[in-house]
Amino acid sequence: MTDSWLDRGVRMIEALDLQLPGDMPLSDRKKLIQAEAWRFHGGTSWGQKVWPKAKRAYFGKKYGDRPAVKAGVPEGHLSPLERLMAKSAIRQDRPA
Repeated sequence: MTDSWLDRGVRMIEALDLQLPGDMPLSDRKKLIQAEAWRFHGGTSWGQKVWPKAKRAYFGKKYGDRPAVKAGVPEGHLSPLERLMAKSAIRQDRPA
């Protein structure tokens, strides 16, 4: 059975995390582990894509850390094209 990049990344992060002191703050722990990213991916594009996923998977499982959620689109927001279409519809409704 072969391991995926993600599995190998999680195992490497786990090994690195075990070497760190237990009372280290999570933010410092993440910084030190991120500094070791190059050892995992070696500059490969696929490894660079997988490393952040492996970090999220490991820290989410071990520490219950949740990544920041991207802000959603505000209610009633219109794109520039939608605004232009709305203006055009209003103009067509007016009598000349």
